[in-house]
Amino acid sequence: MVLAGDIGGTNTRLAFFQVESQRLHLVSEAVFPSHNYQNLQQIISEFASSQNYRAEAACFGIAGPVNKGVVQTPNLPWTVVAAAIADEIGLPSVQLLNDLEANAHGIALLSIGDTICIHAGSPEPTGNRAVISAGTGSTAFSATRAAPRSRTG
Repeated sequence: MVLAGDIGGTNTRLAFFQVESQRLHLVSEAVFPSHNYQNLQQIISEFASSQNYRAEAACFGIAGPVNKGVVQTPNLPWTVVAAAIADEIGLPSVQLLNDLEANAHGIALLSIGDTICIHAGSPEPTGNRAVISAGTGSTAFSATRAAPRSRTG
């Protein structure tokens, strides 16, 4: 069972996923207003205690730059530390990714029905893909066949 989350300044979305045939299948999810909590661990604890699942792995996409497993959130008074979350849920480690980086990793898993065409062209299966967002820091990630790369500015 995988515990995953999208951690934002407005809402925190948490979910448990079952891994089947190398795909994630949603089992349970909940949305929490981030500003109602003192830290991310409180939200994770509340969600986990309301479920009958135990995480075997955990990863969270979070607004803001991730530096050595630590994030100072830009829109919340939180310092998020991966090691503290791992201790809270009883795992040896937890992964934190910038939220747009997390989205970039998921591009290859989208099916044709998950996308819309904004400009017709000639698809190049091995070409570059991009996730661009006008969020805090105006960050963009480009995803090639290699790992996603951050472009901030």
